Amino acid sequence: MCGVDACEQRYTIKGTVAGDAVSGVTIALSDNASDTTTDSNGDYSFSDLVNGSYTITPSKSGYTFSPTSESVIVSDTDETEINFILK
Repeated sequence: MCGVDACEQRYTIKGTVAGDAVSGVTIALSDNASDTTTDSNGDYSFSDLVNGSYTITPSKSGYTFSPTSESVIVSDTDETEINFILK
């Protein structure tokens, strides 16, 4: 028998930051205790997420991003193309 959250499906949000200096971009996810950073290819991911609304916001000192943030609704599937361009 499952508890309240024990059997709830979990999902992933991931994407890529393109442009110059793509490594080390901080990616913040609303309602998440820890941010992540992009790898040397500009890739990032958040896993173990439940259905819901999230906001993803990239940041790196001295740079701007397009878009500046992205709203994502996780609804029974992974969200895998949440991409940004570093300018």
